[in-house]
Amino acid sequence: MTFLSAERRWRRGVLVLSACLPLAFARLAFAADDAAEPQVPPKLSLRQAISLALDNNPGLKQTQVSLLNARSSLVSGKDLTDTTIRAGVTQFGATSGDNDTAASAGAEITIDRLGGDQISASIVPLSTSSLASSLQLEYRRPLFKGRGLLGQRNVQITGLEYSLASQEHRAYLDRQNTVENTIQSYFRAVQNSEMIKVREYDVEMARDSVTTAQKKLAEGLVAEIEVSRAQNQLAQSEDSLVGQKRQYRDSLDALLLRMGLKVGQNTELTDTAVVEPVKLDANTLVQEALESRRDISVAQIGIDRQKLELSVARDDQRPGVDLFGSYVNEGVGVFGGGGSLSDSNWTAGLTYSYPLGSVSRRERREQASRELGQMEIEFDYLKQEIKDEVLRSVRALEAAEASIDILRANQKISEDRLHLAQRMVEEGLVVNRDVLEAQRDLTSTRASLLGAQIDYYLSLVALKRSTGRDIATEMGS
Repeated sequence: MTFLSAERRWRRGVLVLSACLPLAFARLAFAADDAAEPQVPPKLSLRQAISLALDNNPGLKQTQVSLLNARSSLVSGKDLTDTTIRAGVTQFGATSGDNDTAASAGAEITIDRLGGDQISASIVPLSTSSLASSLQLEYRRPLFKGRGLLGQRNVQITGLEYSLASQEHRAYLDRQNTVENTIQSYFRAVQNSEMIKVREYDVEMARDSVTTAQKKLAEGLVAEIEVSRAQNQLAQSEDSLVGQKRQYRDSLDALLLRMGLKVGQNTELTDTAVVEPVKLDANTLVQEALESRRDISVAQIGIDRQKLELSVARDDQRPGVDLFGSYVNEGVGVFGGGGSLSDSNWTAGLTYSYPLGSVSRRERREQASRELGQMEIEFDYLKQEIKDEVLRSVRALEAAEASIDILRANQKISEDRLHLAQRMVEEGLVVNRDVLEAQRDLTSTRASLLGAQIDYYLSLVALKRSTGRDIATEMGS
């Protein structure tokens, strides 16, 4: 019995170990993955937040992938030479009954020129039979349609260059949007963090009001309703504090998402919004925006590309005249080929072609012309939109600056009113309703002043971006 019990315990231990080992290794793998992922530092500055967003934001990474793909497409499009090596076995037969089998190997090469010229060569020098060996050379040059800048490969490469230039501008714009959104998320989190302090101070004032009301009730100086009113204010203040903490957590997670990091992490935001009045010249800023904005460059590239499309559509309606020539030599094999069996011939001439499907070609040209006209209209409209955006940013900045001055004065008034109400309550001149109202006004003014300071800073960032400045560089990233 003792031996069987020991054997059973040994088997049970093996089973438990077998079940636990995979789980342990899986936990180690998850831990390694977590360690490899970027983490938010314990203290996070605005510059660090921007740097993390530029390195980890998924949308920005997708933009970089698109940019690399555009570059690869251009490199591939500029490869004007196509070379192929072939080998095979060929069976020859004739009505006379003579049959032959040949193994052969050779190469083909095609060279396209930007102006529309094309050279191709095919050679099969290695063959066991002269019937399978050959040398072929061909040359074609358009003299009228599809030549020069409107050559097929030249048009293709030009289109790829336009695509790359447009993608580079879009990558820049996406980078600026990522930086601006990160700044907004950072300072909204800062605002909610500072609002927690405002709400905590509000709770402290409400508790002092409750204590004062209870003390005066015990002394018989106030009615019980004064205590109830103060307790109700305290409950509302505590509820606002709970909601404010939730808003801060939400805004911090939103910032982590902007940076491409896992949500739920904790950090201390070290930067605050610095309000520094600036002198603004709206006309100068508008002119700077019209000269620097990358979206204007993207629109101009689209117009240039559409002009090329219209030129190609017009060229496609014209008749074509091509110069061509060819040379063929059969029987140039090395193994068993060549010699007296070789035969060669050449051809040269001109070909003339006239497009009969004039309706489709005409409609293609008309469509390209209409699209070009619409793009030019939208280009002018874009300039007006940019002008409007800059002017609105200037007005928003001026309004925020004015609000800060007004709210600072109101905060001083609210503080004086609260102190006066507290002194009058202590002297028994008024009830605590005046104190509670003064507390609410002071809390509201502090919250509004904090929001106005954040809005001023963010409006300044938006103004810089609207004028086409590189806010990532200005922020030190």
